[in-house]
Amino acid sequence: MLKVLRRNKTIAGVLAIFAGTIGLHCFYMGNYKKGLIYLLFFWTGIPTVLGIIDGARLFTQVAEEDDLETDDQVTSISDETVEEVTKKAVEEIEKTVEKTETAEKEVVEAEKTEADETDKDLGNSDVDDIDETEENDEDDEVEEKIKSLRKMNSRRKKKCQK
Repeated sequence: MLKVLRRNKTIAGVLAIFAGTIGLHCFYMGNYKKGLIYLLFFWTGIPTVLGIIDGARLFTQVAEEDDLETDDQVTSISDETVEEVTKKAVEEIEKTVEKTETAEKEVVEAEKTEADETDKDLGNSDVDDIDETEENDEDDEVEEKIKSLRKMNSRRKKKCQK
């Protein structure tokens, strides 16, 4: 019985490109008939072209096998791990939303106090009325942003729970 050894396709590809004229890659891979044909017709130049084609084919097979191995590694992650990662991501998003909300509130409050101080310095009562309407509009915008962030967060939570 003949033992079939698994051969490295990268080595075979290099052999095909550099020694494909004499069919060395065929002998390496165990295809002795094809190697003998390459060796018999090396003087025609045809095996040289075929060797380069075989080398390219072998290198693409190596690349495809590497991609398949990577896909197998990615799909081997357990569902628990995916759930843990999504929970952590959701927690990080919630923290970010909370930080954003507090930062927006602090900015709004700082702008209010600055506007109040400016109004006091100017002594204009008309400016107070205008600033209050602008502040209300800004507060509404901030509240709408907060609502939209909360909706996005709840959607993500629902997706993670599925």
